Amino acid sequence: MKIPVSFRRRPFFQRETELTPGQALPFPEVLLKVPFYYDVTQEEQPWLDKERTVPLLFSLWQRMEPQLAACYSERKPQDAEQQMIAMSALYINCLWWSHGHRLISLQLIEETSETLTYKPANIGERLHYVLSDLPRFHAFLQVKALFEEQQKIFAKMLVLEKRDENKQMSNL
Repeated sequence: MKIPVSFRRRPFFQRETELTPGQALPFPEVLLKVPFYYDVTQEEQPWLDKERTVPLLFSLWQRMEPQLAACYSERKPQDAEQQMIAMSALYINCLWWSHGHRLISLQLIEETSETLTYKPANIGERLHYVLSDLPRFHAFLQVKALFEEQQKIFAKMLVLEKRDENKQMSNL
């Protein structure tokens, strides 16, 4: 499948024009090997089941973060580059899927992320920094902070949605 122009952006798809099929891989492995696979192909729609899939994204980050930290502590940021690209993509998915939306485009992601309701402060500036500064250590620290903040925001969002749902049920 051709990668849409809307997804061709550094650092994710710079030279590739074809998306490698991910059907044979388990869900987390697809996310690590092919950034935005589900958003592009819509083969599955994990953003529609955010209560199940978003925690999986957090778990995947928690599994990968020690490996990235080790690369930086050994002063080998070049060894972390591919993982940082994957983790940046994972975070962007996490941000959008938390809202029950698929990512439609990476173009102007900094601006469009600011329109989301539940997001870390200054998300546009922070995403710009991360995407333009891979694989530097400070980009890693920023991605780590974004995941931590988004996990708290997601938990709060679920509580608020349940509360609103209960209010609606009691009004019936």
